[in-house]
Amino acid sequence: MEFDRSKKVEEVECFINDVLKEDLKKVYENREKIHEKIRDYVLLKHTIQNVIEGKFPPDGLKTKIDLGCNFYVQGKVTEPSTVFVHVGYGFFLEFPLQEALPFIEKRINYLSNLANKDSKNCATIKAYIRVLQESLPHVLSKDGKS
Repeated sequence: MEFDRSKKVEEVECFINDVLKEDLKKVYENREKIHEKIRDYVLLKHTIQNVIEGKFPPDGLKTKIDLGCNFYVQGKVTEPSTVFVHVGYGFFLEFPLQEALPFIEKRINYLSNLANKDSKNCATIKAYIRVLQESLPHVLSKDGKS
């Protein structure tokens, strides 16, 4: 009987470490990627707003340009009237500056909702881990009570 209990405890500990904690790590990593995208869109939004307000450097706006495969070079924009915005699935659309702002705002809201869902998933997984860890002493005790 004692062997069965210690075996069950070992199985639960393995489940916590191998499954739940790995799931939690993946959800955290995904949420961090989403937050990075949100930061990029917020930065783009502020840059566009500054350009619209006339806060544009006289020698041009410096920016990074993706040449592909995450290889970036520095570029300079001398006449900003449109902007290319990532719309998802690797596609970019050219927007006039005024029309880009509502799209960017919608994209930020969408990504924020995804991040909130990941935060809820993190909380749920943490709760499962805690419940299982707190139940381990009960499994070890002979009468099922602590």
